[in-house]
Amino acid sequence: GCEVRLRSEVVPHSPSPSTCTMAPPRRAAPLTAVLVAAMLAVQIGPAAGELAFTASFENATLEPFVQSSNAKYAGQSVTAADGGLRLDDANKHYGVAAPLAAPFKTEDGSVSIQYEVTLTDGLSCGGAYIKLLEASAGLDVATFDDKTPYAIMFGPDKCGATNKVHFIVRQQNPVTQEWSEHHLTGGPRAFTDKKAHLYAAVVDGATQGLEIVIDGESKFKGTLWDALDPPLTPPEEIDDPKDSKPADWVDEEKIDDPAASKPDDWDEDAPRKITDPAATKPA
Repeated sequence: GCEVRLRSEVVPHSPSPSTCTMAPPRRAAPLTAVLVAAMLAVQIGPAAGELAFTASFENATLEPFVQSSNAKYAGQSVTAADGGLRLDDANKHYGVAAPLAAPFKTEDGSVSIQYEVTLTDGLSCGGAYIKLLEASAGLDVATFDDKTPYAIMFGPDKCGATNKVHFIVRQQNPVTQEWSEHHLTGGPRAFTDKKAHLYAAVVDGATQGLEIVIDGESKFKGTLWDALDPPLTPPEEIDDPKDSKPADWVDEEKIDDPAASKPDDWDEDAPRKITDPAATKPA
């Protein structure tokens, strides 16, 4: 499923199992709504790869998106107008999602996600990010909420001290079977003005490179191995949580030898250095 969850004062997301690629940039006219997501595209594979999902909202209809019936989004008013997905009221959680024709995987790990956001009243506290939902037997885009499992989350978020463009990968440890979220560190700040901005995240499967592009300008470049916290791959060595010091452990690196003693001919008054009587200058 592909979920676009928006919150005007809270967050938007948009889901797709595990792959995406970029579509041509598109601009939507400013709206009087609180938040707009226009031209959503998810592509997989290399630069000329398969376009897995796209939505331009050009026919004044939410299709293929549906509004979640979850109580978290009660009272939400979402419409499609002027080529955008519009949130009509401020200070609400919004959630809309669209199913994919079929779950998909990236053969080489390449993914591109692109969408446009217009915050017509600016942004003081809220988010406008997209989630690519995890393909699972129990997934129902008509009832999803913020607890619905996802594979990737991407997009701007600002509230209080937080001001960032999220890129989060959710992954299961094959050994422990535990799920964890891996967050982009050092990423760009979100735009908070009233203009339309085109956000794109591009993962290169061949190099494991990650790039965040806003309005066609690269704002972050790194790799999935060094840009996420915690790292996708754990360190080769970690501290043993069950390890403990012996009862007689001494923390000092050096200690006096209790059995040491001075030689019988030790002279406390002798200088620390003396001239070598046999030393001569070289010829």
